[in-house]
This record gives sequence, structure tokens and C-alpha cells, in this order.
Amino acid sequence: MGKHHRRRASHLPKVAAGAAPFALLLAGPATGWAATAPAPSGDQHESSYLSDFDSGHATAGHAGATDYVSFIKGYVAAMNHDVSTADFDGGQAVADTSQSLDGALDAADQTTVGTDGSTDSNSFAQGLIAGTEAQRETVQYGDFTAMHDAAESGEAVFEAAREFQSTPQGAVRAAQSLTGASTADRASSELLGHGDHSVLTSNAQHLEQAAARDESAAFDPVSGTLDLTSEESGQAAGSDASHHLVQLGRDFTTVTSAAEQAEGGLTRTAGFTGDENGNAQGYAGMDGDGTFTRTAAQAVQAGDSTGVIGSDQAGKGAFTGTLESVRDENGTVTTAAAGAADGVFAQENRASGKLGPLSAAGISQQVAKGEVAGTGESTVNPADGKTSGSAEGVAEGSAADHTGGEIGVDGVLKLSGSAKTEASGSTSFEQNNSYGWPEEPVTRHSGSFSHQNEASVELLGGQPVGGGLEISAPPLAVTPGLTY
Repeated sequence: MGKHHRRRASHLPKVAAGAAPFALLLAGPATGWAATAPAPSGDQHESSYLSDFDSGHATAGHAGATDYVSFIKGYVAAMNHDVSTADFDGGQAVADTSQSLDGALDAADQTTVGTDGSTDSNSFAQGLIAGTEAQRETVQYGDFTAMHDAAESGEAVFEAAREFQSTPQGAVRAAQSLTGASTADRASSELLGHGDHSVLTSNAQHLEQAAARDESAAFDPVSGTLDLTSEESGQAAGSDASHHLVQLGRDFTTVTSAAEQAEGGLTRTAGFTGDENGNAQGYAGMDGDGTFTRTAAQAVQAGDSTGVIGSDQAGKGAFTGTLESVRDENGTVTTAAAGAADGVFAQENRASGKLGPLSAAGISQQVAKGEVAGTGESTVNPADGKTSGSAEGVAEGSAADHTGGEIGVDGVLKLSGSAKTEASGSTSFEQNNSYGWPEEPVTRHSGSFSHQNEASVELLGGQPVGGGLEISAPPLAVTPGLTY
């Protein structure tokens, strides 16, 4: 059920009041336009609202069991849209706005009870809510155009489920899960133009997140078994971007842009199993990761001359860890643990330009990496209580830097050069433990380094002439070079 209606009217549009800032930006010509009262042209309005909800319950008997059922469900949807238009001497103003909202819910539960004492129950629920809003204002007067756009939206969803079973012998099992996610977006842009001159700016943002949880448990008194599990996870991400443009005719343009993005996640797990004979196992784990990026650039063009500057940065990392313990029916307990983490970061900066016959360009790059990992295991003998085990680990890292550039005069001279440096290293260890007595640890280390320089000169488009120097270790070595 619901209702829907449409209305039209003719009156002074709301955009007339909002046009004042544009009149100030458009200076002289806009002043004449602002003094011209807009003639009423018309409004359009449209809206709707729809909804429906239902619920119920029932009981039904059949051979050996009785069912109990209940449910609820419904939805709602609403929207609104307005358009205002005003025509005046030599121009037009338009305002367009809209909103919407949607929601839904669905849930049900069913339980079956047997005459033998058994039970089986299941239920679920899911829901959604979402909304949007958008607006656009446009003013056009002769060769002048002004426009504004904006939009926002969001959404959230969830889902849940549960189940339970039992037997006449006393065995039970239960489980439940829950997930949810949401997103949000926003974007806007503004444009101001006059002939082949224009100014444009825009930006956008995005955000999202999600989470989940699952759990279960089972017990059987006849076999003496117990089983428990649990897992949780979550993720989040966001981004932001902007863009700006100024164009004055065909001979001058400037552009600026930037963007950033980040995201990450985390997961946790745990569990336990056991039986009547004394066998048991427990475990737990956690891992996560994250990344981010950033870019930025600026460019200018004036006639035949250009200039560009840009930079990029990016990084990511992750880790994981586990712990497990096992006991057998003889009482021997073994425990193992492991963990690892790694990360990398990189960036680049660059610039180039051209002014008549002169040109230049340069770039700089850096990268760094790291990684660490380790494992360990121990066993306890119930006969004498002594422990034996082992442990080992390793760590590695590296870094690199590269810088280069060139400058020249077309067809006459070009100078270029570069420098590159790299370094890396690692370390590791091992240790054993026999019957409670730790052994001497064994460690290892390694590393390397290198550096290289190069430079060259080119005259009148001829063969480049240059040289360089390279240094590396270990072992230490110095190597000069010459090119011609």
C-alpha cells in the first residue's frame, strides 16, 4: 500500500536568491543580469511514499513434532524531486534537487519440538537502509555559464542468523553469525565559464566498513566431545580526491589534482576441541593488513611552455600470528607458535618543464622493505616433565634510492646524470632445547651495499660522452667507467 502524487505550480523559483554569488563572480555583465527580474517560468514537484509491513505467527502439529513459526517483514521507499526554472532576457536559471530513502526488514523464526524431546530452531534477520541526495544549480547568461553539482549517498546493511539443535540424549549444537556493512559517498563540482575561459573544481570522498562474526558450539555427552569455534573480522577503507582546472583561452591552462586512499582489515580466530579420552586442541590466530596511497600533480601550460610537478607515495603492511596447543591421551602437550610481519614504502617525486628551446626533467625514487618472521615449538613429556623444542627467526630489510635528471637546449646541448644507491641486510637465528637444556643459538648475518654515479654530455646531437663510478661491498670494490 502507499500513495503517489504529482504537483505542478507556477511561482518565483528559489534559485533566484541563490544566484547572487554567481552575479558577483561574473562582475560587470552579471550586474546587468542581476538587475533583470526573472520572469516566473514554472516549478515541477514530484514525490512518492510507499510502504508495506506484515507480521504473523502460526503453530502446526504433525507426526512426532510441533512447529512454531513467526515472521515480520516490511519496506519503505520515499522520494522527492523538485525542479525550478526561470527564463529571463538572454539567460536561464535552473535548480534541480532530489532526495530518496529506502529501507527494508525481513526476519523469521521457526522452532520444531519433537515428542521425543528433540529441538530444532532456526532464525534469521536482514535489513537495509539507503539514502541519496543530489542538487544542481545552473545559471546561463549569454556566454557566461555557472554550475554547481553536489551528491551524497549512504547505505547500511546487516544480516544475522542463529540455529540450535538438541537431541533426547543431551547432545546440543548452537551457532550464530552476524555481518554488517556500510558505505558513504560525497561528490561536488563547480564550473564557471565564459566563452573559452573556464574554472572547474571537483572533489569526491568515499568511506566504507564491514564487520562479521561467526560462533559455534557443540557438545555430545555420549561421546564426551566438545567443539568451540569463533571468528571475527573487520575492514575499513576511505578515499579522497580533488581536481582543479583553470583555462584562459587556448594559451593558458593550469591543472591541480590530488588523491588519497587508505584501507585496512583485521581477523581473529579461536577454537577448542576435546574428547573424553583426554585429547584436546586449542588454537588462536590473528592477522591484519593495511595499505595507503597518495598522489598529487600540478601542471601549467602557457603557449608552447609547459611545467609538470608530481609525487606519489604508497605503503602497505601485514602481520599474522598463530598459537596452537595439542594434548594427547597420554598427557603429552605440544605447543607451537608462529608470527610474521612485512611492510613496504615507496615514493616518487618528479618534475619537468619546457620553456622555448630549454627543457629540464628530474626524478627521485625511494623504496624501503622489511620483513620479520619467527616460529617456535615445545613439547612437554608427562613422564619426566622435561621440555624439548626449537625456535627460529629471520629479519630482512632493504632500501634503494635513485635520482636522475637532464637539462638541455634543443639540438645544441644536453646534460644528464643519475645516482643510485642500494642496501640490504638480513639476520637469522636458530636454537634447540633438548630435555630441558637449551643449546647454543646459531645466528647468521649478511648485508650488501652499492652506489653508482653516472653523468654525460651531448653536443649538437652527437654521441654522448660521459663516465661514472660504482662502489660495492662486500667485498669492497671501486669501478670507474667511461663512455664515448
